[in-house]
Amino acid sequence: VMTKDQDDSLRSFEKAVRKRRRDVRLRLQYGYLLLKVNEHNSAIEQFEKAIELEPKNNDAINGIGITLFRQKRFDESLRRFQTAAALRPRDFTSRLNTAICLERLGHTEEAATYFRRACEITADPNTQEHIREYLRQRGAEP
Repeated sequence: VMTKDQDDSLRSFEKAVRKRRRDVRLRLQYGYLLLKVNEHNSAIEQFEKAIELEPKNNDAINGIGITLFRQKRFDESLRRFQTAAALRPRDFTSRLNTAICLERLGHTEEAATYFRRACEITADPNTQEHIREYLRQRGAEP
């Protein structure tokens, strides 16, 4: 169930997108709001429109991956995350999303490689420690 604020936000974004059809950032924000309220197909539509405007937009590709993941469409999700990771090799989110998806698909060794890479990329020592601990708990070498 949507809150009144979310409903108001959706209406505001709908108006804004009609006025500023070529605004990639606006499309991304709208897509993530739609994702938050479980409007998955509409979220994918906004992310795809952002990609039409900016074909190598890592955030839009990741957004589709996250949406597909939430729909339990893991193989499709993985392809999106891997594409995003290839576009921006030093992007923490793309690497982490790929690792989580690989693990969900049962590819634990490959997932561990992506977790390690995400750990190398992030500058946050707390995040690094959480990833290392996560790997240790799964019997993988951090």
